[in-house]
Amino acid sequence: MSRPQYQQGGPNSVAQAITGDIVGEVFIAPATISCDSIRVKTARLGLPGTVIVALRATAAPTGGPTLRWPSGPNLASGSFDGNSVIENDTVGEWVTVKLSSPYTISAGTYYSVVMYLSSYPGGN
Repeated sequence: MSRPQYQQGGPNSVAQAITGDIVGEVFIAPATISCDSIRVKTARLGLPGTVIVALRATAAPTGGPTLRWPSGPNLASGSFDGNSVIENDTVGEWVTVKLSSPYTISAGTYYSVVMYLSSYPGGN
């Protein structure tokens, strides 16, 4: 099984999630805090259905300290109705996703926020 496609970019980067893809961002936790929700900026094309947003650990660096990718199972996750998000908009809209249970992130640790369609077979 190949590793899912993953795009790493900035806060205004554009990534398209097609069934089978995971998109997201890697970050370093600035402090130890309990995380109970995640905000993502998104737009839709068509009717994607349920979208999962999750927090994951990251794999060890390869090729340099900034090249990391999501690794392992979801540490915490929540979902939203992708059909209700603004359509065909390059600006997108912010969506706050409540996690099913809070997760404590540790200062100085790399994490990734990933987003994928619930129909993605390797999502969890």
